[in-house]
Amino acid sequence: MKNETQSPGSVLSPSPTQSTPPSAAPTADLGRRSFLARAGAGAAAIAAVGVTGGASALAGQLDDEVEVARESAAAAANRVKKSYKYRVSMAKLARRRPLVAHVNNGDEERYANKTGSFSKGLPHDEKGDVDLAAYETLARAARTEDPADWERITLGLGRKLTSPQAGLAMDLQGADSHHVTLPPAPRFDSAEAAGEMVELYWMALARDVSFNNYATDPIIARAATELSSLSDFRGPKQNGQITPATIFRDAAQGTLVGPWLSQFMTLDYAYGALPVPQRTLTAMPNRDYLTSFADWLDVQNGLDVNYVELDQTPRYLRNLRDIARWVQVDQLYQAYHQAAMILLLQNARLDPGLPLYDSTTQAPFAQCGGPAVLALVAEVS
Repeated sequence: MKNETQSPGSVLSPSPTQSTPPSAAPTADLGRRSFLARAGAGAAAIAAVGVTGGASALAGQLDDEVEVARESAAAAANRVKKSYKYRVSMAKLARRRPLVAHVNNGDEERYANKTGSFSKGLPHDEKGDVDLAAYETLARAARTEDPADWERITLGLGRKLTSPQAGLAMDLQGADSHHVTLPPAPRFDSAEAAGEMVELYWMALARDVSFNNYATDPIIARAATELSSLSDFRGPKQNGQITPATIFRDAAQGTLVGPWLSQFMTLDYAYGALPVPQRTLTAMPNRDYLTSFADWLDVQNGLDVNYVELDQTPRYLRNLRDIARWVQVDQLYQAYHQAAMILLLQNARLDPGLPLYDSTTQAPFAQCGGPAVLALVAEVS
């Protein structure tokens, strides 16, 4: 029964009929639930004291907690100072990095009709040339970096631009964007750009050819022959020639080793307790899209369409069409996340330079362990 005669100043004290057994006495080792419960009760008590003025009764019960809080506050203040000094030192380190020059290929100035510049989603005329007034709204926003100007961009048939201000954002981890750069894209009128376009057209023609058949397929053979004849095609070669073993591959170190498709895209793995087979719902074969100029112009003007007809039989990736569908709907860092999951499940050894690598008493987890690796994969992406 509730003690109706209990004074306001003793709201934390049990009623005479509610004795507290010794086993219920508070201990220093509080679990999260106990901590949160006591924190809530304390807040209620403080509120009650503020209204009723019964501070003396509460003070005797909270003396120990106040003393502990004072000690904790001192330690926390010291950590705050250390954290502040560390962050300032890292900011100064970042500021000392040399600036780099961002060089473009000159196409925007070279072509009055902006044919060598990005204009998808803006209105275009019947020939496919961008409306110059609409293009200027995009260029102005890029020059001023004013959020209001980005809202004034003239769009065509309604499809929005995807994160156009992302390059203006500040990232508090790693180098700022003005400390790193990429070489400019090849000029629109260059042999290098022509070589890349020829490769893309051959990839479209070969998109239903199985990777297992590259060595013998006539389409792949014809593509390799033409790409080998180009004056400035920069794909990987063997003895100066594009071959079925090098075609459509990257030139990065190690990419010519092994089969065309990485095993990270074919190995089943586990996401915690959830088994994940890497069979996908891909697109139906032998389907062609955007084959008319009118359809292309609609998309260039910003018509948001989805032509893909899906094959309802889950399949492992077999060809370029399957990969194109995978990339169309994947999450940004999905491939890298999957590769990291596979390596972690195989207990892949981490870099010997990492902290805790050779510790005899500590296993890396949140610090330089699996969760840290997975978090970094997402952050880098």
